[in-house]
Amino acid sequence: MAQSIDCLKESPSQTAGPYVHIGLTPNFVDIGGVYETDLGVVMVSDKTKGERIRIKVRVLDGT
Repeated sequence: MAQSIDCLKESPSQTAGPYVHIGLTPNFVDIGGVYETDLGVVMVSDKTKGERIRIKVRVLDGT
């Protein structure tokens, strides 16, 4: 049986997820005019400094 954890309660910060998502990617949720493109859509451009590397991974979720 799982142990009961009574000391951890819900907090207002737990509701930040959806609002942070909407705030950072408004175009994705059809709120136009905030940013020309959503933050993080383009990670690398011609102006990006540094050495280019490629990372290849395989994720197994256990199912």
